[in-house]
Amino acid sequence: MIRMHLGVLAALSLFSVPSFAQDGDEVGANWGGEGGKMAAGEVGEAASVKAGQAVYDDLLRVDDREPPKGTPVVWARLYPVGKKWEIALGFEMSVIDKYSKHTGGKLGGIYHFDELFAAHLYGGYLHGQPTSLMVNAQDVSRNAGGSNVCNPNGSDPATLRYCLPDTNTMSWFVGGEFIAEPFYGKLNLVSELALNFDIFFGAGAGITGRKGFYTQSEGLVEVVDDPARAGTAPFVSLMGGVRVWVMKNLALRVEARNYSWAADRPYLELNQPQFEQADYINTWTMTFGLGATL
Repeated sequence: MIRMHLGVLAALSLFSVPSFAQDGDEVGANWGGEGGKMAAGEVGEAASVKAGQAVYDDLLRVDDREPPKGTPVVWARLYPVGKKWEIALGFEMSVIDKYSKHTGGKLGGIYHFDELFAAHLYGGYLHGQPTSLMVNAQDVSRNAGGSNVCNPNGSDPATLRYCLPDTNTMSWFVGGEFIAEPFYGKLNLVSELALNFDIFFGAGAGITGRKGFYTQSEGLVEVVDDPARAGTAPFVSLMGGVRVWVMKNLALRVEARNYSWAADRPYLELNQPQFEQADYINTWTMTFGLGATL
């Protein structure tokens, strides 16, 4: 049995010796003839490729596209408006109200001379009402013995005692303004969803219908329109807004605006005749609507 084992081991040794033979300058096995020999220090073909980072850089490289010659990058807008009309429709409401508040709507046409400047013609209607502050102030005054009556035509300045500021309201209005649109940008929200928007500013003038109200001096405190105070008044306006594009020719518009106009009567600052003031009113509004380019 021992002799048989020794014979098997001797046969295996004879077969394994040629496979592990080495020359002085060669390393490794000779698998399949001369092609399998590798010199000492030689690097295989698989190891001669670029490092992993370089491979990924090659795979992820995106060729840059040059903008058209002569076109500033800031003017390369995805939603151009130059030489186009825009129809704007929106809901308008007053903010920072004191004695009166307004709600209404506006329709306007905007012509964009280029990507930076435009002209805006608009018209609309605002429904004015007294605020709760006005009603409460008149109630307190009446309970204190006041008459709640304002006589702006009296010869004695004391007749202005119950003439409060901002008791006029706007009604219909028409106006125009010049607009500058210096800012265009994009806001990347999620993945490939990007909001394209414009920020703009404007200044202009117009005319508004004017109404006045007063509180009845008897019974429950009630504020009613005073037909004798109806009229018209010029105004100047300042505006700032943003337009967010939702489709190729449709955008959401949000505007903040101030109408500054003269009312029909002076009033008393701190209820003192010597502090008679001209009744200039600032009506601040916000407009929320849509703009469609044609």
